[in-house]
Amino acid sequence: MPYQPRELLPLSLTACDISLVSLIPDADYIVAPSKLYGMLAAGRAIVAISSPNSYIDQLLTTHGCGINSPSKNPQNLANLIGELAKNPLKVKTMGEKARQLYQTKYKFKRALDEYENILFSDN
Repeated sequence: MPYQPRELLPLSLTACDISLVSLIPDADYIVAPSKLYGMLAAGRAIVAISSPNSYIDQLLTTHGCGINSPSKNPQNLANLIGELAKNPLKVKTMGEKARQLYQTKYKFKRALDEYENILFSDN
C-alpha cells in the first residue's frame, strides 16, 4: 500500500483483525515502536515479533491484548497467526483489551497529566 495521508491512519489501523509489530532483536528491551500505541488505540489484537520477556512481550501478555513470537522463528509466527485465525472470539477479546489499555494508560490526555505531574511535583 502506498503512503497514506495522516487523516486516513485510523482507517488503515482498523482495516485488519490483527496488527503486526516487529522489533530488531536486542533493541526490543529498551524501546517500543510508536505504532504500537496506534494499534492499541485501534482496538485490534497485536502480534509482536520480539525477544521473549521484552517490554512489548510483557505488555501484551500482561494485559491480554496480544501475543509474542520470538524473532527469527517464522514457523512459530505462522502457527500463532493460524491459531488466531481459528479463534475469532479470542482475537476480538484481545482487541477489546488493547483498546481498554490504551484508554486507561496511553490516551493523550492521560500522558499529558503524567507529564504535568512529573514537571510540577515537589520531588
